[in-house]
Amino acid sequence: MKNKFFTRIAHVGLLTVTACLSFAQSMPVAASIPGPILYLPRSNGFRMEKYDGNSYELLNPSIYLDSGIYSSMAISPDQTRAYVATYTDPQRLDVIDLQANTVIASVSLPDRGYVPPFGIGCGAADVLVHPSGSPVYVACTGSNTVEQIDTANATIIEPHIGVSGPQSLQMFGNYLYVHTERTGLVVFNADDITQSSVVIGAQPSFGIDRAVADPLTQWTYASASPFPYLRIGNMQTGGISNTIELSGNPRFVYLSPDNSKLFVGVQSSVGEIAVFNAAGKDSTLAYTIPLPGAPMEMAWNADNSCLFVQTASYSGPPNVQVIDTHTNAIVGQIDTGYGGLGTRGNFVRGVGAQAVQ
Repeated sequence: MKNKFFTRIAHVGLLTVTACLSFAQSMPVAASIPGPILYLPRSNGFRMEKYDGNSYELLNPSIYLDSGIYSSMAISPDQTRAYVATYTDPQRLDVIDLQANTVIASVSLPDRGYVPPFGIGCGAADVLVHPSGSPVYVACTGSNTVEQIDTANATIIEPHIGVSGPQSLQMFGNYLYVHTERTGLVVFNADDITQSSVVIGAQPSFGIDRAVADPLTQWTYASASPFPYLRIGNMQTGGISNTIELSGNPRFVYLSPDNSKLFVGVQSSVGEIAVFNAAGKDSTLAYTIPLPGAPMEMAWNADNSCLFVQTASYSGPPNVQVIDTHTNAIVGQIDTGYGGLGTRGNFVRGVGAQAVQ
């Protein structure tokens, strides 16, 4: 029976990327228009760096943060704030003023009783900003909660959302989609979090690591890391409709801005992005994009003409590869140096990953 939450919810796009130059040349050229800007938290230097997506230049000044290893971040709809979560003690959410380039507030993320040796505290896996700018949602996979933060006064909103092992978050209309490690896909009414529905139930021997949903077509796509599989779920029936074997371990799953393509970062002896024609259970592999290292995160510009893929090199420092989507060729590289990259979420993410202006 069709779930009450899925009577054609209007898609609300979260991409806030302004146009950047098409990377048709093999070398970077001076940008005639600004942006996009890539924000990359760096754990070893306790700072967040900004890179110009056209010239590949490091933009000064860097934003200096408190200590901690950063696991995920999100940008406010008006692009004035960044929210960066840590998964090591002290576990917190830093609020960054992107115009002043400084941390203006920090919110302690509660452990809800999940403390060592039997727990890891919050263990933030994802951060999402409500389209209105507040609240900010933090998926705490360690404490089995989604925390809500009031951005006006940087405080935790009670009650919290209880859900088992939340991994990634999406928002469509006023509905919060929580992809969980053990429960499956759970959808909450953002106005009343007591209203929820398990849309894709947990499957035997299958834990969701990263996932993306398309409520307009009623399909979900999820990685089954550390297993080399892509699971395709049906929101109407609540079950898994297809399993596609990949060449290696899936690291991320994203739909393109127009929802026509599915991008799966695959780590094996060589890294690659497997690009599928997104057609639910009938999705087929369209092509692959070889990478010089393991894919960690991905972002694209507004017109989908170029991709930015964070890779952890097998032989050197992590970098960001710039890919022309017209030719599927790497046309540039942003050298970021050692440290900070390579841990999950250290890149801008959203419905599709975002590079913001």
